[in-house]
Amino acid sequence: MRDYLTYAAEQCIDCGLCSKVQAYEGLPEHSLRSLIIHKDQAHVYSCSLCGRCTAHCPRELDYPRAVRLLRAADPHPEWFSDYQVDGSDDFFRRTRREQANPLTEQPCGRRLFWPGCTLATFYPELVEKAVELLGGPALTLHCCGNPLESAGLRARLKDYRQKVLGQLEAYDELIVGCPNCMFALDQFVFASPRLTSLPQALLDAGIRYQGPQLKLTFHDSCPDRRRALFAKPLRQIFADCELVDLVHQGLDSRCCGLGGLCAVYDAKLAFSRTDQRLAEFTQSGAEQVLCACANCSNAFQQSQSALPVEHFLTLL
Repeated sequence: MRDYLTYAAEQCIDCGLCSKVQAYEGLPEHSLRSLIIHKDQAHVYSCSLCGRCTAHCPRELDYPRAVRLLRAADPHPEWFSDYQVDGSDDFFRRTRREQANPLTEQPCGRRLFWPGCTLATFYPELVEKAVELLGGPALTLHCCGNPLESAGLRARLKDYRQKVLGQLEAYDELIVGCPNCMFALDQFVFASPRLTSLPQALLDAGIRYQGPQLKLTFHDSCPDRRRALFAKPLRQIFADCELVDLVHQGLDSRCCGLGGLCAVYDAKLAFSRTDQRLAEFTQSGAEQVLCACANCSNAFQQSQSALPVEHFLTLL
């Protein structure tokens, strides 16, 4: 933990490029070196962990990694009690119980569909649709553990992921429905099972959008900004539509506002970021916005939007 923080502080050249990103995010402005030295708690826990700072860094320093390490050095589990997913009564499980969510784990075959917590909790009908489109893979309702890491609970995260890993050994392929889960799983699922993003699996299965011609734009998820494992096949699925570029997309995509459990620490700040992103959607001239991340679509649907914003499965 300390080694990377020391390395990052030494390598940071105080160029100010990350500070420009932070100004948009509404954060106290710090170079990475400054943040590591001063350990500004408001900055550390208001960061969305989106990785846009890193995308602009000439030294390619991993700003989110440093922030996670700073959170781990000063954890506040009491702030994030609803998101301690290694227990039995976290926010997602409780919500599924209260809403009589119909999804149940279905172990079968050698392919496993991992929808992620938000998709499974708030869009069970889309999970059922995905399972049908994919030809009936097994279904799991596991969490990737990302909320534990965002809360700074690294020791508990390691134990939790070890348990999850043991339950994946029976499968050859893990089809991942959430960009955040894909990023997290890629950190601890190495040789087997192989990981495939949901849009890529659907594309490989011959699934294409068959509806009326639309003028679409896409909100690219933060953890997908470098590898585009969701963004690229998603655009191929909707290739027959008129696709509109946003000012900030791909590597430079902006956060939906809910990344990094920021809304738990400072909801007003988090949703101000949501509103700024929605304004960019409106300026694009598109008729509709599609998301690959259920957390993102959920964030935008909670705010006032001049454009319909949907999870992409809604249109398939």
